[in-house]
Amino acid sequence: MLVGDLFINKELSEKYRSEGYVTLQFLDGVQISDLYKLYDASASQAGVNKQFFTSIWSDNIEYRRLTDTKIKELLAPAALNYIRDIKPVFANFMVKNTGEGTSLMPHQDWSFVEEPEHDSATIWCPLVDVDSINGTLQVIPRSHRISNYTRARFLDRPFDGIDSHEMEAMMIDIPLRAGEAIILNSRLIHASPCNYSDKQRVAASLVIAPEAAPLFHWIYNPKDDMEIKKLAVTPDFFWQYSCYEYPDSVTAIESCHHDFKDLSLETFREIIGYERSLITKKNAFCLGRTYCPKACKYFFASSLPGLTFRAAFSSMAALSLFFILWYILARLIYG
Repeated sequence: MLVGDLFINKELSEKYRSEGYVTLQFLDGVQISDLYKLYDASASQAGVNKQFFTSIWSDNIEYRRLTDTKIKELLAPAALNYIRDIKPVFANFMVKNTGEGTSLMPHQDWSFVEEPEHDSATIWCPLVDVDSINGTLQVIPRSHRISNYTRARFLDRPFDGIDSHEMEAMMIDIPLRAGEAIILNSRLIHASPCNYSDKQRVAASLVIAPEAAPLFHWIYNPKDDMEIKKLAVTPDFFWQYSCYEYPDSVTAIESCHHDFKDLSLETFREIIGYERSLITKKNAFCLGRTYCPKACKYFFASSLPGLTFRAAFSSMAALSLFFILWYILARLIYG
């Protein structure tokens, strides 16, 4: 059973299946206040000294259990207003402090069910208004089409070889008001930029799966660069072990070998149906930031030594003009 088939609203179902995510109004003011009270009351127990962190990064098992239980109590009933026949898997606070070091790199979430027979999703709901300034969620639409159905703890991402600026250029921001939510497929690539506001950004999230789907967890074995262990788990597993722990005490029901090949940029674009002609303002600057330094490096390394002063000056002027025209064009087209 797929989450996309369980939406009550047909339009939401169609967009989720097509793009890999939907946004909607999720919580009211009272529910947001209740979540903030929970966060304020429990934050001192987290014990995580990072600019960005989530609840399951904490070493405090009681804190993980408390936040998981209480967030589920608030978010799961709200989810049932939009999606039927689902069960909560685990819940988190996701906290960005202010300044540098608060970004989250592009990634996919773990596999929680046997894919592609089933799939899972994350509901991400900010407790404050979010945009590109304070670290809203960013996604690559349609990236849930990637068929890496086994996404294991400690396993590298299949798009790590793609230039980071190219990945950033394909990202779109998802600005949300407090209480709105994005529901995204667990395979959808997502990230978030730094929080450059003067206030902490707090969001609550809930992983959901079809009620009929058994839960599993896959773990990459660092002692064998190809082996992945499969565990049969219950929702409690995800607060019993922190994100960084290797759960040796849980017996694997089977093992498999990792054989998903890393993706090239061309293959990745083909899978997600990305069209360069649909470039956005952010894409223009990301791509310029990628290729302009390369052009400069090539020019200085190979061209300049063999040029006369006059020819070098002319070439530098032409190169500078190119950068200026690129900037002006981007500003005129995209504002």
